[in-house]
Amino acid sequence: MDKEQTKDSIFRLPRPKELPYLILVFLSACATILATRTEINGGWPLFNLCASAFMTVLMIAFLFIHVKVPREFAMIPALVAPACAMLLLENMDHDPFSIGGHIIFLNCIFFYIIAAIAFCLTRRTSIAVLVPCVYALVAGLAEHYVLLFRSAPLFPWDFGSIAIAASVVGNYDFIVTPALAMTVNVLLSLIYLGFYVSASVDALKRLPVRISSCAVAVLLFFGYGFYINTDRVYDDFGLYPYLFTPTTLYYRNGFTVSFMTNMRFLKIDKPAGYSPDALSDIGEEIDDIEVEGGQYSDVVHPNIIVVMDEAFSDLAALCDFETNEDYMPFIHSLSEDTVRGNLHVSVLGGNTANSEFEFLTGLSMAYLPTGSIPYQQYIKSDRPSLASQLKANGYSTLAIHPYSASGWNRNTVYKYFGFDRMLFRPDLVGMTAIRNYVSDISVFRYILSELTYKEDDKPLFTFNVTMQNHGAYTKSYDNFNDRLITANGREDDQQLSQYLSLIKRTDEAVQMLITRLKSFEEPTVVVFFGDHQPGDWVSAGLLGKKGIHIDQTDVTEREKYYTVPFFIWANYDIEEKVIPAMSLNYLSTVLCEVANIELTDSQKFLSEMMKSYPVVSANSFMDEDGVFHPINEVYNEEWLRKYAMLEYNYLFDGNTTGYFSAGE
Repeated sequence: MDKEQTKDSIFRLPRPKELPYLILVFLSACATILATRTEINGGWPLFNLCASAFMTVLMIAFLFIHVKVPREFAMIPALVAPACAMLLLENMDHDPFSIGGHIIFLNCIFFYIIAAIAFCLTRRTSIAVLVPCVYALVAGLAEHYVLLFRSAPLFPWDFGSIAIAASVVGNYDFIVTPALAMTVNVLLSLIYLGFYVSASVDALKRLPVRISSCAVAVLLFFGYGFYINTDRVYDDFGLYPYLFTPTTLYYRNGFTVSFMTNMRFLKIDKPAGYSPDALSDIGEEIDDIEVEGGQYSDVVHPNIIVVMDEAFSDLAALCDFETNEDYMPFIHSLSEDTVRGNLHVSVLGGNTANSEFEFLTGLSMAYLPTGSIPYQQYIKSDRPSLASQLKANGYSTLAIHPYSASGWNRNTVYKYFGFDRMLFRPDLVGMTAIRNYVSDISVFRYILSELTYKEDDKPLFTFNVTMQNHGAYTKSYDNFNDRLITANGREDDQQLSQYLSLIKRTDEAVQMLITRLKSFEEPTVVVFFGDHQPGDWVSAGLLGKKGIHIDQTDVTEREKYYTVPFFIWANYDIEEKVIPAMSLNYLSTVLCEVANIELTDSQKFLSEMMKSYPVVSANSFMDEDGVFHPINEVYNEEWLRKYAMLEYNYLFDGNTTGYFSAGE
C-alpha cells in the first residue's frame, strides 16, 4: 500500500534521468542572478527581474511535482514553441510586434520547418520544442551582444571572424539585463515544458513514413531558403530593402529573414556591362587624364608613416559639447604643412580590416555586401596595394600591428599586398600598455627607431594599425586615468569619459611623434586617421542629454556616425589644404599626390572621380554639390559604374588590367 501511494503521489524527488531539468534550472538561476547586477530603479526592470525569478522558482518546484499529462496535450508545446521562440529571439533587442504581422509569419515559417525536421527525425515532441528554442536562444544572445559591442547586427560572414571576437571578448562586460534574463528564462521554460509533457508519435514509427516525412521537411527548408534569396520576397512581403541601414533592416524584417537574405551576397555578381571591352574603354579614358603640375620630376621620395588609429574619432561630428579640457588640442592645432579634414569611412564600432582594405587598395566597400570582410573573403592571392606601389618606387615596406598576427587574416593579406616585413604583438618587446592594449606612444617610439636605423639608401613606408583605443570602455584600470577628460553634464558617464581620455592620450602621442620628426633630417610624411568611431553606445548618453536623435534612416544624418578626422603632415613645405569631406578610398591617392609618388592608373581615375564624387563609402555617396545619396543608387552614376568594374576586376578577375600596379 505504501509503495502504491508513493507511486501515485504527485510529490517526489528528482530522478537521475531528469538531469536535463536540473541543467535548465541552473541556467535559469544563473540568468536571474546575473540580472541582479544591473541597477534597478523600479518600473519594468523590476517587473522583468521578478518575472524571471518567478520562472526559476516555478521550474524548481516542478522538479518535485509529477503530474501525468495526457499524451494529446504534448503536441501543444510543440505547436506553440516555434512561434514563441521567434518572438522571443526578437524580444532580446526590440519589440517583436514592431515587425509587420505578415513578416512575423515569414520568420515563423523557418522555426516551424526546423521544428518539423527535428520532430520527424526523433518522433519526440520535446525535440520539436528544443530545436527552435535553442536556435532562438543562441542566435538571440549572439545578435544582442554583437549589436551592443559594435552597433551592427550579425551577418553570415561574421562566422569567419569568431577567432577575432574571441581574442578581444575579455575586454567587454556581458551584462545580463532584467529584460534579457526574462526573455532567456521564458525560452528555458518552454524547453522545460516540452520535456515535462513529452511524448512520441506512433505514426512515425514506420521507417518509410519517417524518411518520407523528413524528406518533405528538408525540401521545405531548401525551398524556403531559395525563396528568401529571391527579389520576389521583397515584393510579396514588403520587406525593408535598404542594406545600408542594417540594424533597421534586421529590426524591420526580423533576424532570421534578414540573416538569410544576406546570404545571397556571399557571391558577388559582375557589374552590369562588365567586359574586357568596357575595361579597355576605361583605360583609354584614364590615358586622357592629365596630372596637374610638374609632378614626379626631380623626385625625392620622403619616408611615409601611416597611422590608422583604432576607434579614433572626434565625437563633435555628432553634436557640439563641452569638456573640462580639450581632448585633442595638438591635432586640432595642426595647420602648417598639413592637409587635413573629415574622412568618411564604411564601418562603425568594428570591422577595422575594412578601413585597412579601403586605404591600402583605393577600393570601396560600396560595392560589397554589408558587413563583409574582404581580407577574409576575397583576398586570396597577390594583389597590388599601396605597399607594392611604394615598393616598386624603391621603398622598404613595413606593417605594424601590436596585436594578434592572425587577426582578420592580416599575416596572410599583408604578404599578398607586398609588405617586406610584418611586426605583431609578439615581435614588439618592451612595449608599455594602457589598459590591456599597447599604448600609441610606445608604437610611435618604435617607428621612430625604425626610421633612425633604416637603410640609408631606401625611404621607409610604415603602415601602423594601433590598438590603444579599442573598446570596451566600461572597466577601470590601474594603469590609466579614465577620468582625465569629462563631458560637461555627463561627468558620471564612465564610457564617454574613458573614451575621451584615451583620445587625449593619443593626441599627446601624436604631438611627441610630430615634434621629433620636425628635427628629423630626411623628408618624412605622416598620415593619421581613425578607422571608425566607437560603437554608438559610447555617445548615446551625450546625445540623450542634449535631446539629439540621429535618424539612421536619413542618409545625411546617418553619415555623422561614419566621420573621423584625418591629417597628412610633412616636415618640409607642402601646400596646406582643408578637405571638408572625403571618403577613405581616396586617402592613399591624396597621400601619393602630396608625397610626389607617381600615381597608378587606378589612382589617376580616383583623383579625377573625387572631383565629382568626394565620398563613396558603404553607406552613401556624395555628389559635387555636397548632397549625400543612398548607396543603392550608386549604379545610377556613370563614374561610379566604371569604378565598380575596376573593383570587380581587382577582386574577382585577377586584376587583368594592371590598372592598380605601379609602372603599368
